[in-house]
Amino acid sequence: MTISIGIITRGKYGHRLIDNIKDIFPTVTTAALPQHLPVFIEDPAAFLSLSSSSSSSSFSSAINPAVFESDLVITYSLHPDLTPEIVRQCGKHGAKAVIIPGGRARAGLDAQKVGAEYGIEVVIEEICCALNTGNNAIINEFASHFGRPEFEVRIDKGKISSARVLRSSPCGATNFIAQNLVGIDIADAPARAGLLSSQYPCRAIRGTKTGIHSSGILHAEAVRAAIEKEMRNAESTK
Repeated sequence: MTISIGIITRGKYGHRLIDNIKDIFPTVTTAALPQHLPVFIEDPAAFLSLSSSSSSSSFSSAINPAVFESDLVITYSLHPDLTPEIVRQCGKHGAKAVIIPGGRARAGLDAQKVGAEYGIEVVIEEICCALNTGNNAIINEFASHFGRPEFEVRIDKGKISSARVLRSSPCGATNFIAQNLVGIDIADAPARAGLLSSQYPCRAIRGTKTGIHSSGILHAEAVRAAIEKEMRNAESTK
């Protein structure tokens, strides 16, 4: 399936995704929000329609409306007032699914309710590397390539001899980890994957039990699963 993807960036958030997906999903439309937004946005629809030339506010947002016409929209708006309105615009302009990173607190209470009103799938994840396949074909097409990490490894004399990425985190951390696993003892490899995840310059929050900590756990589990699978395969061929 070939799908078009719209990505709404905010400040530094979202740009790595654009770089990482373009080889697999060439039809990408982008729109940018400023990094600094008002804490409270009373009229999100009006805010989204502002242009830098017509607004007297320092928070003016000129957004490319074509982004809402993509099959899948991924929004890094990270604002509980703005994100439900973005979902509404997606519904009005023909998008079929929306992915919202950043967790429910920053997605807004009504984001999924608005999606249901327009018959579009809305998936909210705290971190993008937690995304998995489900019941929606559009999201599944994206999540089969980017989301919850998945590796394939080869083992020689108890060490990782090669590591291949089957599914990458959208930020690219999974590829970085795979490149640095070769030569690592299989007993140490899962923990090393978790450490490498924290060393990669991911945008996920740090200093909590979620965010980058969750990413480390997911990558460690993925490496452990790959090792176990390879060991089972080796045993079955004896």
